[in-house]
Amino acid sequence: MNVVKATVVASNDDRDAALAVLVGPHRVPLDDIEVRRRPLWRRLVGRDIAVGMRPDAIRRDPDGPLVGSVRSTEVLDRHTWVTFDLDAPTVHATDTGTRVGREQRSTVVMSMDPDAAVNRWEPLKFGVDLDRVHLFDLHSGDALE
Repeated sequence: MNVVKATVVASNDDRDAALAVLVGPHRVPLDDIEVRRRPLWRRLVGRDIAVGMRPDAIRRDPDGPLVGSVRSTEVLDRHTWVTFDLDAPTVHATDTGTRVGREQRSTVVMSMDPDAAVNRWEPLKFGVDLDRVHLFDLHSGDALE
């Protein structure tokens, strides 16, 4: 699982304000349906968390809110594994909880259709299936669901 540091933010001080998740410099909006389905998002406003994303929950999206730099691609079986850099610190599991990496960049892996072409020299825009992300306490590593 890819795990990065993120912060849940509201667009203003209003209790019903639009929410988003900041992943490094990228703002991932949370739509009203997502917030109603997962009310935990509102309780996390202003809090740094760890967001876990499995490779198959990340999808290429030309209008996606996240942007990465492709490092490599590898076709195995029925998938193309794309490894890319994302401007957000990696969160590592430890014996006592978690540790946020010193680097402001994470290496992330996503799974794509083997016929999809990826240009290593162009930024990769992508999104994440928010129904399939895992949320963790940034200090203890405990799941927040």
